[in-house]
Amino acid sequence: MPAFPPLLLAAALPDDEVWITFAIVTGAVALAIHLEQTQRWAARLSGPVLALLFGLASTELGVVSPRSPVFAAIGAYAVPICIPLLLLRANLRAILRSAGSLFFVFHLAALGTMLGALIAHFALRAGVPDTPELAGIMTGSYIGGSVNFSSLSQAYGPQMDRSVLGPLVVADNLVMAAVFFVCFLLPSSRWLKRRFRTPHEDELARTASSSAGAPSESAAARHWAPKPISLAHIAIVLAIAVAIAGTSQSIAEAARAAALPQLALLLLNPFLVTTVLCVALATFAEAPLQKLGGDQELGTWLIYLFFFAIGTEASIAELVQQGSAMFVFCAILALSNVLVALALGKLFRCHLEEIALAINATLGGAPSAAAMAIAKGWSGLVLPAVLVGVWGYILGQGCGIAIAEFLLAWERGGI
Repeated sequence: MPAFPPLLLAAALPDDEVWITFAIVTGAVALAIHLEQTQRWAARLSGPVLALLFGLASTELGVVSPRSPVFAAIGAYAVPICIPLLLLRANLRAILRSAGSLFFVFHLAALGTMLGALIAHFALRAGVPDTPELAGIMTGSYIGGSVNFSSLSQAYGPQMDRSVLGPLVVADNLVMAAVFFVCFLLPSSRWLKRRFRTPHEDELARTASSSAGAPSESAAARHWAPKPISLAHIAIVLAIAVAIAGTSQSIAEAARAAALPQLALLLLNPFLVTTVLCVALATFAEAPLQKLGGDQELGTWLIYLFFFAIGTEASIAELVQQGSAMFVFCAILALSNVLVALALGKLFRCHLEEIALAINATLGGAPSAAAMAIAKGWSGLVLPAVLVGVWGYILGQGCGIAIAEFLLAWERGGI
């Protein structure tokens, strides 16, 4: 009898087996949330990282297929809906008060990405094809997340060696997963905490020490303590989120159909439109929205699905088979991002929590940055994390194009 019959059975599932795959995904997410709130080691890793690792393990063991329609649905529906759910309390006055410093740190990390792109190009161009285009694509990806990876790969992909993009996708996701893991661990490093200010971590420690509840309770468990949520609340916040997501997607599709200039298309990015609509609603309808509940819980659950989906794309075996050069290329950009953010962050006396969030936001965008802030219990940084992540969608597009065109001109001798 096979040693692991359930795994062998799951490995035989076809790509279009939706329900069993979805059951595995939701079960893994539930386990990640449970472990995060009940186990100290899991709380240090955080639920999102656990969900990502579960996704990686599930594809490596053949439990699920990354080509399943379930993961396409998560990208198409879960991510657009989770953003408005998490932004329903995005009062503009709070934004103006709280986003400033993180906005500055975000640009330090973005500068590190651009420097890393230049280093990767000149270090690897002798052995890797199409490094100017690769540098542009990965600059966009490591400033604005996967949204920019998709758009820039479509822009530069036709003129590239088609054998390059496949390994690049794998390497990108694997490196991104590793950096997410590092981001969650940075604020817990005793060595770094002696050298950086950590007001959010200090506040959590004070809260934990003065709490009358269980002293071993994790920050995640305290943040997600049971709240009074009614069926009407769930219905209303979901209706609002779906309406905002649908409106944003429709506006973006209409802009593409009208063949508007590139700048207009960037400004009408559905995630940016979603943010504008949510901020306007939260600012002018603050009182009724404050009475609702369930939006943060539902939005965060959808983000956990997103992290599991990221993990399914990070195939170690495929990366090894198709070449490690793409991994080295992506790792140079990511390492430069982290080191520059830490070095300049230290120079400008930035908070360690904001540095870790900025790195996360550049690589993963708004959903992953929000998930990290929530998982770590930094409630005051959730909204700024989402906002800088959305800003990265715009900044990364422009920076990616600028890096690619600069290096292409350099290679042609035009500079």
